[in-house]
Amino acid sequence: MNLYLYLPAASAHPEGCIKGTIFGLVRRYHAQNTYRKDYVHFVRLLYRRLLERGWEREYIRDLILNACAVVEKKSKPPTAEPTTPPTNQTTSEAKLLFIHLQYHPDDISRRRIQELYDKYCGNLFQQEMDIERPVIAYSRPPNIGDYVTQARLHQAPGKTASTIMGEYRRGLNP
Repeated sequence: MNLYLYLPAASAHPEGCIKGTIFGLVRRYHAQNTYRKDYVHFVRLLYRRLLERGWEREYIRDLILNACAVVEKKSKPPTAEPTTPPTNQTTSEAKLLFIHLQYHPDDISRRRIQELYDKYCGNLFQQEMDIERPVIAYSRPPNIGDYVTQARLHQAPGKTASTIMGEYRRGLNP
């Protein structure tokens, strides 16, 4: 366990910090997990890890239950089982054109790019490629941190990451 990830009970942080931490993590777990069993698994891990950091059971339990109630009330619950098999592409995704640009504050606006697209390419792209609308996506320019802290993931030859994760979840040694 990485001890620095959770506030210890003996810290001098205000009470709102642990409440905010728990609420934020529960909300993230709820948003990131499709299946309810995965969401519950991570909330239980959070509870156990906070107990290991010295928090009182009742206090943490109440905070987690309150956070879960608020999060589940405000959003759609994760599904219990998949309702439809996953597909590679939905029909709405197939009709979008993504124009990816590097952001610069002095560049023309998205609205202007959209106007130019509609004026010069819109009808042609819709007729020839069945594209309904463009999506203008920006990325940030590289900064010094990108060059100083480059991390590359190494992949075993002949194995994809999804294969390795599937073996790990089934209890096999990847």
